[in-house]
Amino acid sequence: MIRAAALVAALAASPALAAPLLELRVGPVAAEAEAEDIVSVAPVLDAQPGFDITISERFSEAVGKLTAAHVGEELRLSICGEVVMRPRIMEPILGTGMRLMPIPPEKAQTYLLWLTGREPCPEE
Repeated sequence: MIRAAALVAALAASPALAAPLLELRVGPVAAEAEAEDIVSVAPVLDAQPGFDITISERFSEAVGKLTAAHVGEELRLSICGEVVMRPRIMEPILGTGMRLMPIPPEKAQTYLLWLTGREPCPEE
């Protein structure tokens, strides 16, 4: 009984975990990117805000496998736990370049700071 109480106390005292920096999820399956998986981020200058992102080979492979297995399904794309878009997967996403567009204009600056590591993801 004492061990169980100690475990509960330790878990309660542990810090909250931040959400993955970038996550692509289909149902219970996800590809998650950490800071080292985001190679570069460039704002897209267009009628609507967006980002061109270069991702690591590791994350690119995870995204390719996820999207190839779920063509036709809805993909939930999140930045630091905030759902940004929900596109339908029309074909596997392959390669190390991604365009995220459109981004809500009021969130574009915040997402850019998070994706470039200038500000950490908020803790849950």
